[in-house]
Amino acid sequence: MKPAPVIHLFTSWLVIPRNQLWTGVRLFSMIIVGALILSPVVGHLPILGWDWFCFFNRHDPDFNILSPTSAYPPYAPILLSTLTWMDWRISLSLLHSLTLLTVAVATWQNGGRYGSVLLALLTPPLWFLLWVGHPDGLALLGLITGFIPLALLKPQLTVFSLMSNKTLLAWTVVFLIVSLLIWPLWPGRLRLANLDHPAAFGWANTGWPILVLGLILLAGAGNHPYRLMAAGFLVTPYLMPYNLAVLAPAIGEAQGRRKVLLWASAWLTVLGVGLPGPAKYLSFIFPLSAYCLTHSLNDYLTNLAVLTGMFRRFAAMVFHKRGVA
Repeated sequence: MKPAPVIHLFTSWLVIPRNQLWTGVRLFSMIIVGALILSPVVGHLPILGWDWFCFFNRHDPDFNILSPTSAYPPYAPILLSTLTWMDWRISLSLLHSLTLLTVAVATWQNGGRYGSVLLALLTPPLWFLLWVGHPDGLALLGLITGFIPLALLKPQLTVFSLMSNKTLLAWTVVFLIVSLLIWPLWPGRLRLANLDHPAAFGWANTGWPILVLGLILLAGAGNHPYRLMAAGFLVTPYLMPYNLAVLAPAIGEAQGRRKVLLWASAWLTVLGVGLPGPAKYLSFIFPLSAYCLTHSLNDYLTNLAVLTGMFRRFAAMVFHKRGVA
């Protein structure tokens, strides 16, 4: 077996088209400038930001992002230091401004206009996110601009969406390999996540059938980043209600009544958080709606056939049995 054809294919994916690179840089710069302008206003919102103060700004000496038991990847503190060096209140307002603008821009990118942007900004998971002060919005910013290290700030949220583009996928692989060379054991830290948190609702808490359903949906998601993300949420073992904020831009693609239904489904996360026991399953209705209300059965079957064909061609390339394809 000669791996040269596979290596050649992979290296060709690493070439970033100039227009794609320029679009990402321009969009990233616009959101940063916009957040700097918006930050003084957002800073007056009555939002707690408890985790931003205690965990990310390391005011809790016993458990913070630098603790050995933190499940965050080791490059996360380096990326977040661009904010945490300043006063935590200022950095929190800047984080919130970046999050709000990123969700708005991502919704617009996904086909939504002013009404859709307003609906996306008025979803409970987004305000859960702002209240606790987590950097999920930065991961979404990395995703929509192609800034891979930032997108992988929370890899469990975005890694499935990065499969939507072969160039993004190739650079994701490169970045993860480099991170493993620098910090060889860091994936083992993921097992340190508090899977028993009372608000968590990933399949590790709600049962393996959720994982199976997620894999079935993932297979037919095609190259659509938000459908991949929605299916990925069911595949991810650990989820918190505020993680669903990065899925809010899916509202931009839904049309007519489906848009309202998708927005309404996001409100069921309030019950998922507030009620005990099986109510956790209500939180899955939002990602399921984001998947189904922007998709059709024919599209699913077509994507499934395309995926099967890709696997066959890849196997033929690896084993030099091109006749199989």
